[in-house]
Amino acid sequence: MPSEKIKILHFVHSLNEGGIERLLLEICRKINRDKFEIQICCLYEKGIIAELFVKEGVMIHSLQAERNFSTVNVFRNISVLFKIIKIIRSEKINITHGHEFYSAVFSRLSGFLAGADKNYVTLHNMYYWWNKKIHFINRLLSHITDGIICNSIASMEYSLEHDKISETKYLLIYNGIDCSIFTPDFSRKNLLYSEYNIDITRKIIMTVGSISHRKGYEYLIEAFKDVSQDCNELVLIIAGSRHYNEDDYYAKITWLIHKYGLNDRVIITGRRNDISLILNSCDYFIMTSVAEGFGLALAEAMASGKVCMVSDIPAFSEILQDNVNGYLFRSGDIKSIADTVRNVLGKDEITLDKIRQNARQRISENFSSEKMIKEYENLYSGEI
Repeated sequence: MPSEKIKILHFVHSLNEGGIERLLLEICRKINRDKFEIQICCLYEKGIIAELFVKEGVMIHSLQAERNFSTVNVFRNISVLFKIIKIIRSEKINITHGHEFYSAVFSRLSGFLAGADKNYVTLHNMYYWWNKKIHFINRLLSHITDGIICNSIASMEYSLEHDKISETKYLLIYNGIDCSIFTPDFSRKNLLYSEYNIDITRKIIMTVGSISHRKGYEYLIEAFKDVSQDCNELVLIIAGSRHYNEDDYYAKITWLIHKYGLNDRVIITGRRNDISLILNSCDYFIMTSVAEGFGLALAEAMASGKVCMVSDIPAFSEILQDNVNGYLFRSGDIKSIADTVRNVLGKDEITLDKIRQNARQRISENFSSEKMIKEYENLYSGEI
């Protein structure tokens, strides 16, 4: 008789658009289903892309936990914890795997109390906004955690410094890109031009990511305003929607666009499910993030053969090599951003084509989804 599948229960806040959700969807699509079964617990609501997981045959549990820990909500969340324990036992879950902080608290406590075989957590960022209390809780919960997965050396080093957990707990697994989906496709060149009625003579510089302070969009808008004064043909497209708890930041960015009279030059698309397609419609890619754990959107753009310009934060520097497969500028430095854009606009096509080829090769050789899936399968099988 065939052996039973290894059952993994992933915990996320909700299945909304974002790097964590895209990563998890890739795992659900590519993991060996003869050997593994994945279910998902959404700490809050299911989220706007939950149907994509359902199409992959993934069971989703919506917990409806409370987002803050007032006295009343503590009792509500304790009942949620017991609900999860019941799910783990009834579904015979072998492994719990939490993502981010609050969902990972629930995954570790429930996995431990329900007697799951293994309990993992993934750190997806350099969490400079966390306070000492959160780092203390992470350190405390590490004693019931079998492994802490980091998606970059940068996120691992940050956790080691601030959480002060034993280095033996950590494992590096880079995020992976499906290079058969994120690939150069010149037949898609006119997608954005047609959709947003952009003059075909203009060039598009694009960024991808939710409207969050971590993305440093205020620096991007300031730099774009500077560059656009002597480069009339450039259009900036921000492919992303407002972050669920950062309405004030979204208002700030839209105000800056209006303040500088850039409404006809800067387009915020809102939520997109076709990033692999619209990347082929831009000429250049840029990310001005001040903090990232990995840089999934950057890797996707490089796999698509784009000329990429990004801030020199540690996570990006692990992926992109300056003047080899893209270009780095100083994080948070408006002049450096503008100068880099001008420099790239002035490059000859032979130089840029070499950069594009090197970018795709870099991703395909080091950050493929096949490599990532194999490492997760080894982890869940107990081989690493």
